Amino acid sequence: MIRAIQKSDDLERIAQLIYATDDFLFPYIFGRGKGATDKLKALIALEDNSFSHRFIRGFFDQDGVCQGIAITFHAKNQSNDRDFTQVFSGLNALGLGLKLLPIQNLLNPRIGQSLYLQNLSVHESTRGQGIGKALLKDFYETAIEAGFDTVSLDVSLSNEGAMRLYLNEGFKRVKKRRILGLFPVMYYCEKNVQY
Repeated sequence: MIRAIQKSDDLERIAQLIYATDDFLFPYIFGRGKGATDKLKALIALEDNSFSHRFIRGFFDQDGVCQGIAITFHAKNQSNDRDFTQVFSGLNALGLGLKLLPIQNLLNPRIGQSLYLQNLSVHESTRGQGIGKALLKDFYETAIEAGFDTVSLDVSLSNEGAMRLYLNEGFKRVKKRRILGLFPVMYYCEKNVQY
């Protein structure tokens, strides 16, 4: 079953699923180990950030365990990431700010009039069972219900499995996105969902 994430769900597992979506950005931003997922867990429980439970839908198995997540974003979400100041304070907040400067363009995609898939993750023990496709179908339906004609996402150049899934789902590679305008790290992709 796919449904919205609630604060009462296993936020530790959801944080681990989010962290697993990008092996470059998340260790860079949040660090490694338990402290990293603790920060994500805190952000999920809060309201005003791009990782808030308000923007996450989860795929839950028959035992109620979250096996996959999808986080969507659009400017209409009205999230200004204010919650980051609660999770990162003092010198940690300053350090975070300095870390984010070179990758700012990766964190704020120019998504225009599409619903953006910020993160999609399926627990490694349940991959290959159609959970990713089910979450994508739910994402398309959400976009159509909200009046969007297109959906978009970024995928790491090194994530060949995800790239295959998205291309098979009809996404088109639009452009490479770069760090500091120099180093290509991901593809920005779009798909029309209005048929």
